[in-house]
Amino acid sequence: MHSKLKIVGTMRALTVQAQHRLQSRLGQVLHAQFASCRCTAELDWRMSMNPPYLVLINDAQLAKLGAKTASEVLGVDQVTAFVSMHGCKRVCW
Repeated sequence: MHSKLKIVGTMRALTVQAQHRLQSRLGQVLHAQFASCRCTAELDWRMSMNPPYLVLINDAQLAKLGAKTASEVLGVDQVTAFVSMHGCKRVCW
């Protein structure tokens, strides 16, 4: 009996080089883990962009619009703007 497992997800990195390292290392770990269970793994990196899509950087004007809309819907006290450790301004609600 043959069984299949499909795992789908996304992976982001701050640089293209880090993205390639992550892909390489994840491939090594997955192949080793599957082999330990006498299974095989096949990875399909469907890269829709070249270079790969990097970490999300918010557009300042759209973030401002999102914060304004969230404030109107949820109330000003429910919306917080902050600067992440990567220096990007983010808005949470």
